Amino acid sequence: MRRQCRDCGMDLPENHTGKCPKCGSEKQSIFVSVGNKIGLSQSVGWQSRREFYEKNPTVGVIVAVVSIVSPFLGYLLGDMWGIAIGVLFSALTIYLGPLASTKVREIRHG
Repeated sequence: MRRQCRDCGMDLPENHTGKCPKCGSEKQSIFVSVGNKIGLSQSVGWQSRREFYEKNPTVGVIVAVVSIVSPFLGYLLGDMWGIAIGVLFSALTIYLGPLASTKVREIRHG
């Protein structure tokens, strides 16, 4: 903390009271200094995400053909054999369907 006379600018002691010894003025300015310490850390990063579906055209065609052919094959064979083969081909499409397209997620950091 610092004190100063407002009229003549003379520096006064911290515990000074009363009139200025130089000019006799009672006006004083008091200066107070407050300090804070701020710390910064340097850490910058980025992340990039890209999501897309990767298609496997060969498996997609197989799934489409089996899905279309299996009901007709069941109709032509008739009875229990037709039902069994239709169910078998349906199970094959359930297995191969997810393989026709795959979700891909690319994540890059820097």
